[in-house]
Amino acid sequence: MTYEPGHQNTDVQCGLATVIALRTLQPLLARIDGDALDRAVGGWLADRRPESTELR
Repeated sequence: MTYEPGHQNTDVQCGLATVIALRTLQPLLARIDGDALDRAVGGWLADRRPESTELR
């Protein structure tokens, strides 16, 4: 399979994902609240952290 800009590029057999056009992502990324995203991802990572009683 070759990459063709502007076309949906998927290969189910190889597990390759679709390439999303930058013009699609830019408006979405412009609307995201960076601080809220940071809190959400930080909270998710903190919840996944194994509890440890050892000091580092």
